[in-house]
Amino acid sequence: MSHAGNKTNVCPNCGFHTSHNYCAECGQQTHLHKETFWGLVLHFAEHYFHYDSKFRQTLKTLIVQPGMLTIAYWNNQRARYISPISLYIFISTIYFIITFWVLPNTAPFQAIEENRVKAEQLAYASAGAENTANIPHPASQYATLSFKQKFKLMMRDGVAISDFMEKVKHYVSKVFFFTLPFLGFFLQLLFYRRKDLLFVDHAVFSLHLHCMYFVVMLTQQLAMLTYEVVANIYTGISTIGLIFYAALAFRNVYHVSLGRGILYVFIVMLVYILTILAIALLSLYVYLQYYYHPH
Repeated sequence: MSHAGNKTNVCPNCGFHTSHNYCAECGQQTHLHKETFWGLVLHFAEHYFHYDSKFRQTLKTLIVQPGMLTIAYWNNQRARYISPISLYIFISTIYFIITFWVLPNTAPFQAIEENRVKAEQLAYASAGAENTANIPHPASQYATLSFKQKFKLMMRDGVAISDFMEKVKHYVSKVFFFTLPFLGFFLQLLFYRRKDLLFVDHAVFSLHLHCMYFVVMLTQQLAMLTYEVVANIYTGISTIGLIFYAALAFRNVYHVSLGRGILYVFIVMLVYILTILAIALLSLYVYLQYYYHPH
């Protein structure tokens, strides 16, 4: 009779002694051997399709059942879904890559950019010297310029605009990430009567709302590859749909009426817009101070 099943193994990862196929301390397999190339491919496929299946289930729940991912997380039902922060990082990364790197290189977006540049050039030409006569020359009197005067100079300076937009592209993802805890904090103030909910609970809801926002915005960007009329119609419908989606999420998560959910959506939108606007103005002020600085 074999006693192989009672043999004690040493986990090669942490050194824990166990008689099972998996280490009770770290979870790694105790019976490991040199991988072949096809073995590596097989393990990659197993992990990928497992993640792919989990991602599809998470994305489906996010889109079809507003607020259910948040409720599942609150109820500790987390094994079947991707964690909120992982989902946010994945979706937002895809969004920013496609929006700022892939789509700008496509023919429709290049045509839009060319038209924008032409319009700016016409605006610069039509501005005329009379509009800039009262503005000191930037080469010698940067220090005397007000924020408004620097902004006017920037609007006539294609290089400055392009440079600022490149910096916006670089930092916009960080700005969105900054607004996540801010929205969570605002939700905590909005639902201050809910003593059973902590800041992290509201932050999870904020993460899921942002994920859905990126999904809708990405589809709107992709719709611009079609006809302009189709893109405009889809943008309008999907924007209204996103508002109702958020209202349903508020209803399902916080147990409020649909009407109150819609009210909360518009309150959050207003606060969100004011926050983004404040960040944008501050960023523009800092940029102009740096760009139009006496050397």
